[in-house]
Amino acid sequence: MSNLFRIKKNIITKKASRLNTENNCYSFVVDAKANRIEIKKNIEKSFSVKVKSVNTVCCIKKVTKKYTNNGVVFRKPANFKKAYVYLEKGEYISFDNFLK
Repeated sequence: MSNLFRIKKNIITKKASRLNTENNCYSFVVDAKANRIEIKKNIEKSFSVKVKSVNTVCCIKKVTKKYTNNGVVFRKPANFKKAYVYLEKGEYISFDNFLK
């Protein structure tokens, strides 16, 4: 169980930026099978920071339907899991060495 396989990428959106500035919270897309304890250990080991708490959200995509000349094609995008990682006061993550 390696860090690079559990943490896929960081999320950079308006909401993630606001959470980062207000609550010292970072957002990541993680492996769907990862749990909070594994995510916390991987973040602490990868970035050498102290994690206060971890919240996870499973994002389930809807099945889409497309009408083509060959008939109806059903497609389901891949599901993913987001992790909101809250750090202790005074801690921060530098993404210089993080693989994207």
